[in-house]
Amino acid sequence: MKIRRIAAAVLAVTSLVGGLTACGNSSSADSGTTVKVGVVGDSNEVWDQVVIPNLKKEGINVELVKFSDYIQPNEALAKGDIDLNAYQGYILMDDFNKTHDNALAAVGETVLNPISLYSDKAKKVEDIPEGSEVTIANDSVTAARGLLLLQSAGLIKLDYKEGTNPTPDDIVSNPKNLKITELEASQTARSLPDVGASVINVFMALDAGLNPKSDAIYIEPVNEQSKPYYNIIVSRAKDKDNATVEVELKNVSNDTAAFDSVIKDLQKDNSKLKVSDHKEISVKNNASANFPVTVEFKVNGVKDGTKAYILLKKADGTVAKVETTVSAGLVKGVFAEFGEFVLLTDVDNAGSGTSPKTGDVATTAMLAMLVLSAGAAFVSVKKIKA
Repeated sequence: MKIRRIAAAVLAVTSLVGGLTACGNSSSADSGTTVKVGVVGDSNEVWDQVVIPNLKKEGINVELVKFSDYIQPNEALAKGDIDLNAYQGYILMDDFNKTHDNALAAVGETVLNPISLYSDKAKKVEDIPEGSEVTIANDSVTAARGLLLLQSAGLIKLDYKEGTNPTPDDIVSNPKNLKITELEASQTARSLPDVGASVINVFMALDAGLNPKSDAIYIEPVNEQSKPYYNIIVSRAKDKDNATVEVELKNVSNDTAAFDSVIKDLQKDNSKLKVSDHKEISVKNNASANFPVTVEFKVNGVKDGTKAYILLKKADGTVAKVETTVSAGLVKGVFAEFGEFVLLTDVDNAGSGTSPKTGDVATTAMLAMLVLSAGAAFVSVKKIKA
């Protein structure tokens, strides 16, 4: 099993930053968000040992949601019960999309998992007894792949229209008079004691204690025709192009003169509005961002429902005002550009034991940044090589 690349796709609301004290010294990553990824079977070492630990360092928590067949993960993703899935190839996804209005899209390739032929009755393909029953998975795509494996092993010949999935009806030569039986994928390995051979997906094989390298009597060839079977990370199609932007906050001087006129205008309607944070926001490592960008700030200690304002000093020297409301501990604003900004909140709605001061970051206004492209959902793609 060769890993081509592991596209760890977890998106989202990646947090960065800032918990600054009144002294304004340090910043730290927020705990981020949890992304649910659908997988098939219990053997998920690549995720458990490589992907999940690496993404956790970035503040992204991955929850694996395990399924026992190849249909449910796509249905769960389309319904929004999970955020991504990682178990299938292009053909299976395309097959699902034909009946689900192109609901899903690939966002990255991960591994190629060759399916294999196993037998308790034979040590070699040619030793499979004549008239034996051979089991394959029953979903149309994996069944087709199983038939193609049997053809490449020299057990059958198929005659089918290119671009379609062959079925048992397309078998035109079957020298050993094998009986091809379709079962749920999870049952293929369990059928081994009762059949002549079984075509089993690598994860189902591992779950059954089988080692493809040492136990299989034939392994699917890997060649240029294998691309449709590369495992892919799949999201809802509407989320495919959503991109996260990694940003950072920097301390700036306590001088808020550039914002004073706007602040005074706002204080005419609410004299309790005070500057609870003053920072500069920029894209991390001078990367590019596709504006407008929606930014969510986590504001600790400020009551939900509190009105807040984000004032941004633009490149032309003018000040852009974003009116927002604290909800679930977050304030959100759409930025047409990045730069120096202040956050105004109502001091009467600060949490107990805190009192925002102009130019300081009150404990109430520790900022943890969650950045999404405008209109984005919560998933994007990062690539991690193993």
